[in-house]
Amino acid sequence: MKNTNSLRDEIKISQASLKGQPFSKKWSYFWDYYKWQTILLVFVIVLIADIGYQITHQTKPLLSVAFLNAKPTITSEEWTQGFCSYLEEQGLIDPKKETVSFDTAYLITEEPSASPLAYTSDQKLASNIMAGKIDILIGPKTQMENLANAGCLLDLRQVIEEEGQDYSLYLEDTAGNSVPVCLDITSSPILVKNNCYPKETAYLGVVAQGTSSHRSLLNALLKFLKH
Repeated sequence: MKNTNSLRDEIKISQASLKGQPFSKKWSYFWDYYKWQTILLVFVIVLIADIGYQITHQTKPLLSVAFLNAKPTITSEEWTQGFCSYLEEQGLIDPKKETVSFDTAYLITEEPSASPLAYTSDQKLASNIMAGKIDILIGPKTQMENLANAGCLLDLRQVIEEEGQDYSLYLEDTAGNSVPVCLDITSSPILVKNNCYPKETAYLGVVAQGTSSHRSLLNALLKFLKH
């Protein structure tokens, strides 16, 4: 208690001695006594401001598309920019608040354990599908058939609006009915132009666990792939 009183007396004496002193002298006193408190306060203010900025300026991913085994002739960023521009032209998204995402880095093989890259990619795909982080899958026939047989793909009739689609892969439901789960998009001009799947059949499917409810974006993607 005595030490506390002594410290208070010292501060009072120091403050009294500063009366009439120039600003530089007062600032020197302030910095000596409150330097770390000031630094901490500034850090907290900057941190709060940064978090607030991230929240208010964060774009919302409305649709997530994953390419399996696509040739690296067009990057994820180029796909994203191209499709976002198309959606903006159609008035379907506000680019300041919303976006879509493309990932072309998936390498899926029959034996993923044979390659560290393939194993990592296989695990990433499985976890993202289960977490509902992928809405659309595009890939070669074999890989898409495997995913369809694993129950990962949705009945396309639930989401595709345009009639007369070229359904290329069907599964049989419990009632014995044929359910379309994939579209053949091999002839898509943008896929052909960029040589994404040379000498392979490219299928498109909608992930059953996907969280996107934006049917308009799913159908816009089909039109984008055709134009």
